[in-house]
Order: sequence, then structure tokens, then C-alpha cells
Amino acid sequence: MKGFLSGRAASLDSGLGGGTKEKQALAKPTERVQQQGSVRERRHRSSSDTQWSERVQQQRSVTERRHRSRSDTRGQREYSSRGVLERGDTGAAVTPSGRREYSSRGELQRGDTGAAVTPSGQREYSGRGVLERGDTGAAVTASGQREYSGRGVLERGDTGAAVTPSGQREYSGRGELQRGDTGAAVTPSGQTEYSSRVALERGDTGATVTPSGQREYSSRGALERGDTGAAVTPSGQREYSSRGVLQRGDTGAAVTPSGQREYSGRGALQRGDSGAAVTPSGQREYTSRGALERGDTGAAVTPSGQREYSSRGVLQRGDTGAAVTPSGRREYSSRGVLQRGDTGAAVTPSGQREYSSRGVFERGDTGAAVTPSGRREYSSRGVSQRGDTGAAVTPSGQREYSVRGVLERGDTRAAVTPSGQREYSGRGVLERGDTGAAVTPSGQREYSSGGVSQRGDTGAAVTPSGQREYSSRGVLQRVATGAAVTPSGQREYSSRGALERGDTGAAVTPSGRREYSSRGVLQRGDTGAAVTPGGQREYSSRGALERGDTGAAVTPSGQREYSSGGVSQRGDTGAAVTPSGQREYSSRGVLERGDTGAAVTPSGRREYSSRGALERGDTGAAVTPSGQREYSSRGVLERGDTEAAVTPSGRREYSSRGALERGDTGAAVTPSGQREYSSRGVLQRVATGAAVTPTGQREYSSRGVLERGDTGAAVTPSGQREYNSRGVSQRGDTGAAVPSVLRDSMAVPEISERMCWCSRQFLHKKETKLIPSSGLS
Repeated sequence: MKGFLSGRAASLDSGLGGGTKEKQALAKPTERVQQQGSVRERRHRSSSDTQWSERVQQQRSVTERRHRSRSDTRGQREYSSRGVLERGDTGAAVTPSGRREYSSRGELQRGDTGAAVTPSGQREYSGRGVLERGDTGAAVTASGQREYSGRGVLERGDTGAAVTPSGQREYSGRGELQRGDTGAAVTPSGQTEYSSRVALERGDTGATVTPSGQREYSSRGALERGDTGAAVTPSGQREYSSRGVLQRGDTGAAVTPSGQREYSGRGALQRGDSGAAVTPSGQREYTSRGALERGDTGAAVTPSGQREYSSRGVLQRGDTGAAVTPSGRREYSSRGVLQRGDTGAAVTPSGQREYSSRGVFERGDTGAAVTPSGRREYSSRGVSQRGDTGAAVTPSGQREYSVRGVLERGDTRAAVTPSGQREYSGRGVLERGDTGAAVTPSGQREYSSGGVSQRGDTGAAVTPSGQREYSSRGVLQRVATGAAVTPSGQREYSSRGALERGDTGAAVTPSGRREYSSRGVLQRGDTGAAVTPGGQREYSSRGALERGDTGAAVTPSGQREYSSGGVSQRGDTGAAVTPSGQREYSSRGVLERGDTGAAVTPSGRREYSSRGALERGDTGAAVTPSGQREYSSRGVLERGDTEAAVTPSGRREYSSRGALERGDTGAAVTPSGQREYSSRGVLQRVATGAAVTPTGQREYSSRGVLERGDTGAAVTPSGQREYNSRGVSQRGDTGAAVPSVLRDSMAVPEISERMCWCSRQFLHKKETKLIPSSGLS
């Protein structure tokens, strides 16, 4: 009998192994489908009470070991650690453990509606990140970027939100986003030579972000929603082969960039009612076709490609959908048409380099579209016409571009038109009647132009003046609630950007990046929103964001060799984003909110020395990445009620201190800097503001503090390379916190009673005592 069985098994093996190539080819897809199905079943079963309790027990044991160890280093290279984020109810935390030569394992557990973001590492990383949520938590976990081997799983109960970039290079995985009702997710599958598998499951209205990959990537991303979820999944960038599908029930929003270079895939975005999706199909050597279908008021963004792209994107809406589809950038030949029924919004960049096309935007009533015509060696003319309150974005070109873009609106449309980037000579004018919104980046390198954005009432415009060797002056004026974005330039740029608002306008103006000298000021009356990046390298400017009531502004002051000071002030519920700079930057960013504003100010990245403070009262959200490489800091996130904050402590040799203060439910984002940066960022809120402040990235030494009232969400990546810190996340009820050190000068009485970190000493409090029910007054 034993011999018979062995012979039978051998015959079966020989029969299976000796089959034809056709049988093997058919067997492989079947096995893959079975494996995928089994993995999905295990994913669903993993959210059961038994495995949940086991993970909670493991998490508690790790938490006890963390409490016993007073001093712990996050580290970046050759680092071995384990980060744990525990939440009571709806907190949100983000902690990137490291990037290169990193070995750790991060788990994020939530009770109800917490939000967390934990990038485990980027290069030479080996770990496994798990994000578990009870109800409506939000998490972000970047597993790694280069030479990474791990597996990230995001499970949600109801309306959690998570962001998990799996990796960038050498990555190979498969990302799936499932939602029950109104979740929002963003999943870029990977970037280069990456191999992993990411699954995002939601119950109701969660939000996740997972970058699948960029270069040489092979994966497949699927985004499924029940009702009104939102997801963003960039499948890859170069040499990518995948297929992304976004399905929504009602009003979900998703963003899925299929790839950029040498890409071959097809992205379809389907919505039920008023969902929003963004899917960039590819950038270089791309061949695909993107179709965005909406039922009523969905919004989608699909960039078809960038270089050597050949495709045709059509955006169809029923009523008030919004879509963004960049057709391509270099060597692109296509024609994009955006048709809306009523108040849809679409964005379609036609191309960037060696592009020859013509983009026309037609709307019925209040549609919104964005079409960047091209960037390099581009010759075209983009005209955006609206009936009533449509929104459009059309970047005319970037390098060696000669064109003139005019955006005319009737009433409350929104448009975005970047005129060009390098060797560009043109002039962009944005005129609005009432509440239109426009975005026009004038150029990037060797650009000479002047961009003016004028609004009547509540229009929104975005006009980046240029990036390198640029000389221009961008002014954005609003009367009531317009929104504008104007990046003045990036390298060797000399200009001055001013954003003025009457009531609730929104503007975004990046002043420049390298060798830039300008000064950006954002003024709002009531609820305007503005974004002004001051510059990146060798930049010298000063960005100020002022709001009256509920405006939103974003102003990145610069990145490298930057010297400026960014200030964001809000009256009531404004939102602002101001990245001060990245490398060799010296500035000081302050974000003040009245009630529910949102601000983002990245101070810098490398060699940065600053201090970022984000204060929240109740349900604000803040994000402050302190740095990336060679970082030494300690971050603490305290919430009052339901704020959300993200504070990456640093990346390289960074020294700063980030504090997030909110009043109620504001949102702010302030990255302090990246390299050689010296600044100080402070975010203050009164009621419900949300702020994000990344303090820096390389050679940074800082200290990030996030304080919340009750159910805030915070994201704090402790560092990436050569990092030395220790992060602990404590929540009382539904707040979200990510470790840092609380500074006495920035601490308020309510927050100092909730949590205190001093000189790497951990003070653990109970959930009932950690976070009070009321926020900051």
C-alpha cells in the first residue's frame, strides 16, 4: 500500500510536471487566482476577534517592553527596533521607523476611529507592518522603498483611513483597497524593483494610501468601495505593468496613478454618485487608455502618462463629478476632452516634453477640469471655458515652451494652468467673475513671465510662476472665497509672490526651489485657502499665511540653502500649507488658526534646525515630519478630541522641535525643512484646525510635539537614516498621538496635564486621564 501510494504520488507529480507549456501556463493563473482568493479569505478572517485579541496581546507585550526601556533610539541605518502605536478610539499616528538598512516591525492598533501612518523603512529594509483599526481610524505605513521585502496589511472596521506606501524600488507586490461605504484610500503599489503585497480593507468610510511602486514594477491594484469611499493608488512609474480599477458605490474618491515610464496598463474609474478618483496612467513610454465614468458628483484624477505617451483620455460626468487626467508629458500626442453635466471637476495634463496637442475644456454649469498641456519643447495653446462654476487646471508646458494661457471664467469656476517650467517665455493671466478657481504654473527653469490671478468672489487659482532661472512676479487677489495656487519658481529664481484674499479664497503659491529669492505673503479675509512654496534650494524668502476665518493656504518656503520665515495665521477655520524649505534652509514657520483652519508648512529637510509646534483644541489634524536622516529627536502627540496630526521627527542629521497646537478641528501641515535647514515652525489652532509640519529630513535635529484634545489623528515619522530617537504613542479615548518631546514653552495647561515627555522619560497615563473630552478653548 505504501509503495502504491508513493507510485501514485510520483505519477501525479510526473503528470503535473511533465505537462505541456499550455497546461503550465493555464495552471499558473489558476494557482495565482486561488492564492489571491485564499489570501483575501485570510485577510477577512484576520479581522476576527480571535486574531485581533492575539495581536492586541502581542502589542501589549511590546508596549510593556517599551515602557520599561527609558531610552530607545529610532535609528535609520543598521537599525533594529519595533514601533508600536496604540490608540483608544479615533486617534491617528504616523511613525516611519527608517529607510535604509533598517530592520524592525511596526504595528498600529486602533480601537475605533484612529488614524496612523507608519513608514517602516525605505532601503534595504526587512519588516512587516500591520495596521489594525476598529472603526474609523486612519493609518499610513510606508513599508520601504529600496531593496525592501515585507508585507503590509491594513484592516479597518468601519470608517478608518490608512496610508501605506509599500516601497519604491525593487518592489513587486499587489495592492487592493476594499471599502464598505465611504472610505478613502491611496495605494501606490511601489516604485522600483519592489516585491510585496499590500491589502487595504475597510468597513465603511476609511481612507488609506499605499504606493505600490514606481520603477520596474509588476503588480495589480484594485480599489473597491461600498458607497462613498475615496482611494488613491499610484500603481508605478517606470517599466510598470499593472491594471488599476477603482469601483465606488456612491461618492467615493480615489487616486490611482498606473505608472509613469514604459508603462502598459488600463485604468478605469467607476463611480456610483459623487465619488472622486485620481488615476495617473503613466508618464514615459506609456500606452494605455483611461476612462472615468461617474454617476452624479464623482471626482477623478487620471494622469495618462508623461513621456513618449500615446493615449486618449475621456472624462464623462453625470452632474457634479470631478476628474483629473494628465494625458502625458514627453513626446506625447493626444487630445483630451473633458465634458461635464453640471458641476464636475476634472484635471487632465496633456503632456510635458515634445508635446503637440490642444486641450479644450467644456462645461455645462459648474464643472472643474485641470489640463497641463505640456512641459518641455511644447507648442500649444490651452483655453478653459466655463459656463458657471467649473474648475479647470491646464499647465501649458514646462521646458522650451512658448505659449500664452488664458483662463476665463463666468462665475464660480476653478482652473489650473501651469504655463511651463524650463526655458519658458509666456504670460499667464487668470480672470474670474465670481467664485472661479484656477491654477497656473508659469514655468520652472529659465522662465521669464508674470502671472496674475484675479478673482471676483470665491474663485480658486493655482499659478506656479517657474522653478529654475525664473524671473517673474505672481500676484493672486481674491474678493471672497477664491482659491489660488501659484508656485513662483524652483531654481535660480527671483520673484515675489503675494496672495491676497477678501473672504474665503484659497491660493497656492510655491515661490521657488533652488537659488530662489522671493517673498510670499498669503492674506485671507475669511475662509480662503492658499498654498505658497517659497523655494527649495539656495532660496531666500519669507512666507506669511494670514487668514480671516476658514481659509486654507499652503506655502513651501524652499528646500535647499533656503533662508526665510513662514507664518500662517488664521482667524477661524482657515487651512494653510507652508513648506519652509528642504536643504540648507533657514526660516521660521508659524501657523495660527482661529477655529477649524488647516495649514501645511514644511520648514526644510536636510541639515535643518527648527522647531515646529502644532496645537489643536478638539478635532484638528496636524502633520509634522521633523526630519529624515541622521535625526535625533523625540516626538509626542497629544490630542484634545478628534484632531489628526502627522509629525515625522526627522530624517537626516536634523535638529528641531515640532509642536502641533489646535483649537478645535483645524488642519495644518508644516514641514520644517530637509537639508542644512534652520527654522522654527509653530502651528496654533483655536477650534477644529488641522496642521501638518514636517520639520526636516537630513542632518536634522529637532523635537516634535503634537497635542490633541480627544479624537485627533497624528502622523509622525521618527526618522529614516542615521536616526536616534524614541517614539511612543499614547491615546486616552479617540485621539491620535505620535511620540515626540513636549516642550514647556509650547505646552498649554490642558495639554501639559494630558501628556508630558521630558528628556526621553516616558509618562504613561490612563485613557480617561490622557485626553479630555473638550479641546482647547
